Amino acid sequence: GGQANASSTSVTAPSITTTVANAQLVGFFGIAKGTTFTPPTGMTEQWDVASTGGAAASRTASEGTDEALGAAGATGTRLATAASPEVNIGQLVALAPAP
Repeated sequence: GGQANASSTSVTAPSITTTVANAQLVGFFGIAKGTTFTPPTGMTEQWDVASTGGAAASRTASEGTDEALGAAGATGTRLATAASPEVNIGQLVALAPAP
């Protein structure tokens, strides 16, 4: 599940619903500015990369996070925080454990 957000430091990814226990939740967060992120509470940051070349108006940044889940069900929204405001997007993906 994903959603685009208005210009803000809050980068929200909407809740998704897992159908199996012990899934891995992966979060992707992006912003139209060369800045940094603070990961959502409970999620581990795997990368936080900002572009630095070209005009400042064309720079972007992205962050990847993950979290091991327990029981199946709704994950709840996840909120990453950008250091500077701009339009942004947040997405969550659930990966089922190997059979």
